[in-house]
Amino acid sequence: MSRELCIMACVFCRDWAFQDWAHEQIRDRCLVTENSKLSGHGESMTKAFILHICQVSSRNDLDVDADAARRFHELVRKPFLEWKESH
Repeated sequence: MSRELCIMACVFCRDWAFQDWAHEQIRDRCLVTENSKLSGHGESMTKAFILHICQVSSRNDLDVDADAARRFHELVRKPFLEWKESH
């Protein structure tokens, strides 16, 4: 089993730029009211953000669930990289 997306998600969660981007996404989408784990800032918040957006219970699921992998690419990875390039 490949762990490529799980590892990428873990790296993103430790990245300060990703933490800033995820914090903006949570604020803009008013997600804190839906999931209290999304409050605050830092690695635990970004992990909760990825799990919530990708509809998984573990980042490991990104490598075994094709729909979760698609959500990760379309809703997390691509928008984050585009945001990062513009900042």
